[in-house]
Amino acid sequence: MAGTGDLNTMLQQAQQALQLGRLNDAKRQLQKLRKLAPRQPAVHFLLSRLARAEGNRAGAVHHLRNASQLAPADAGLLAELASALDDAGKPGEALAAYARALELDPAL
Repeated sequence: MAGTGDLNTMLQQAQQALQLGRLNDAKRQLQKLRKLAPRQPAVHFLLSRLARAEGNRAGAVHHLRNASQLAPADAGLLAELASALDDAGKPGEALAAYARALELDPAL
């Protein structure tokens, strides 16, 4: 099993590939990460970014739901989920997610 440092390095590599628009590289790295650390919220967050970059709104929502279930007190993830829900045409669910995010962190 990969250590924390290895996971952090792999997460950074995946994030960098996304930022550079190297979606295939990011996808490969994130597939490995999903197998190594399926309960790591950051993996699901980056998978949501990949889905958004590919135009897959439903996939982005799916991965952000997973991330927010793994880290329910993370207001930032809930705000990202709300944005993805809004993009996916689910304004009622988006408002509920935004409200929960603001409960957790009124400074958002």
